[in-house]
Amino acid sequence: MYFAIHVQGGKEKTIIEVINNKLDKTHFDEVFSPVRESIRKKDGKEYTINEVLFPGYIFVSTNDPKAFAAELFYIPQYARMLGRDESSGDYLPLSEEEVVMMDTLCGKEVDRTLKASLIQLEEGKKVKVVYGQLQGLEGYIYKVDLHKRICTLRISILGNKLDLNVPISYVKKQYN
Repeated sequence: MYFAIHVQGGKEKTIIEVINNKLDKTHFDEVFSPVRESIRKKDGKEYTINEVLFPGYIFVSTNDPKAFAAELFYIPQYARMLGRDESSGDYLPLSEEEVVMMDTLCGKEVDRTLKASLIQLEEGKKVKVVYGQLQGLEGYIYKVDLHKRICTLRISILGNKLDLNVPISYVKKQYN
């Protein structure tokens, strides 16, 4: 089960290292912060950078969230688990749909990195994903910015709606 952890923005990588080095590994399987691979242009040259996909959040895969949260409390950096049920005190995992979305966008097999997808724009501004991690997620695409080479997905994490900018590498307009 995946659980969300709120951390100080910009410190995601540092906190993941602290968790991996200082906490008991029997309480968690994996802790990660998904990244997106973006292409930038500077002085006429293109280069690739990795940006945190969810700034201020990391995710943990654990079957014992209470034990993990108890250990997390004692690390020196700010890191608190989200989604606590007031009545039972249990932490709420990401829903099955949210886990599928997370694994589709940036699963273990792609090192938790979201790479650019190839899309086509069809008549009526309909978006078709030809190749890439966005395949099957066309219904979540909310907006396409051809100039910046990104599209915006409207997703939900722990019941909160989130607009997520994801890279597209090439856009081919196709009209019949």
